[in-house]
Amino acid sequence: MPLFLMIKFKLFIIVSTYIDNSNYGRFLYYVKLLLRIIQILLYNTGMSTYAYTNKDFSDALKELLEEKKWSYNQLSYRCELSSQYLNQIVNKKSLPPKDENIIKIARAFNLEPGYFKEYRNRRLSEKMLEVGEDNNRERKQNDIMLSPEEIRKLEIIISEVKERFGG
Repeated sequence: MPLFLMIKFKLFIIVSTYIDNSNYGRFLYYVKLLLRIIQILLYNTGMSTYAYTNKDFSDALKELLEEKKWSYNQLSYRCELSSQYLNQIVNKKSLPPKDENIIKIARAFNLEPGYFKEYRNRRLSEKMLEVGEDNNRERKQNDIMLSPEEIRKLEIIISEVKERFGG
């Protein structure tokens, strides 16, 4: 079963335990929003069909270098970044690189940039901002207001989704 369908099915099971008939329409709206966010995370950040890591960039890069048995100079040649800079990243003396450098490093290892957690998080943040802007527009149009109880139930659903799917 494809990962998104499995998540969608599990999310339906989680959500169905919190829904009663009186607020079904509102929850359906937010379930669709959650599914859209999950879909964005899986597909638009490029983590749907290949391996990815949840390690910090420096640890992930160090592990990849050890797997390939590459030196900083060998990686430097392949991704056109200085070996000193790569050394600083691995030794956590530099912040995770900008997206353009993550892309170069990923290509050197024949990986998608979404292999790295930092790249996925940046893409997800951008997409969530877009979804939030769309949601604000849609909310103003529909004038949907949630009660504190509905908000609490939605927070429980979100935390369970995060727990089950590594959020």
